[in-house]
Amino acid sequence: MGRHHRVGWMLALALACTTALAVPVSPAGASTRFGKSAAPMIKIGMLAPITSPTAANPDQGEAFKAAVAAFNKRGGVGKNGTKMEAVVCDTKGDANGEVGCARTLANAGVVATVSDLAYNNPSGVQEVLAAAGIPRIGLVSAAVWRHTCPSRWLPARERDPSD
Repeated sequence: MGRHHRVGWMLALALACTTALAVPVSPAGASTRFGKSAAPMIKIGMLAPITSPTAANPDQGEAFKAAVAAFNKRGGVGKNGTKMEAVVCDTKGDANGEVGCARTLANAGVVATVSDLAYNNPSGVQEVLAAAGIPRIGLVSAAVWRHTCPSRWLPARERDPSD
């Protein structure tokens, strides 16, 4: 199993665990007079330079959507089988686009971002997401925010022992 494959599964597992523990899930399985009610949907976001002229990664958004779809197909997360919805925002590799995407994700009601990438204006993105109370899961360890982002989550093996 390659390093990227292991990291991807670790991020997916972290996403599921964090989501299951952090998001209050109301009676997803409650019956109504019309039958069983639909399980709530949890929105998970990603901001990335999908169409950047300098660092485009067109597959990143589709891979994220596929990972979320795979979790949903396996029964969702938590005891109630809560389903997730992937919300991807293309920053276009632009500093203003990064902050705009952070606002878009906050306004869309995402509960966390996963493996997002903001290299032109990371402080602006962090400011918006932190103000909205949105944690950032799985930031790359080379990121500027590794040790200063109060809402970051890193796997135990990448954490600074002084944290």
